[in-house]
Amino acid sequence: MDIPVVSDQRQITAILPAGTGHKLLELLALQEGLTTPTLHRARGVGIVPLIGKKGVGAQIEWEILSVIVASDQADEIFALIFHEGEIDRPHGGFIYMGELELATAFLLPDGEVDPEATEEMEVISLDDV
Repeated sequence: MDIPVVSDQRQITAILPAGTGHKLLELLALQEGLTTPTLHRARGVGIVPLIGKKGVGAQIEWEILSVIVASDQADEIFALIFHEGEIDRPHGGFIYMGELELATAFLLPDGEVDPEATEEMEVISLDDV
């Protein structure tokens, strides 16, 4: 089986304050039609304010938004994330973009629905486990 590979792609990553990434994820998916955005949380140690004599910064929770786009739309998407994510405000996070050597294509199904795949799944509670 051949895996479709694409080149001339950019990966845009934004490190955002907790609670701000979901609206950007929806914006990228619904308004821009992108299928590659991801969002996850991480915790890091900042350098300000310093705590105690050891110089250990406060732990802060962040959201990390990442999206892969074609290079010809990268600047537009970068600007959209920067402005809509309010990264230009104090403590608004930061954003960077890098060139990808290769990426695998993300392909959606051709429209035929597998009846077994659409069956409702049983929901279990973690309390039952």
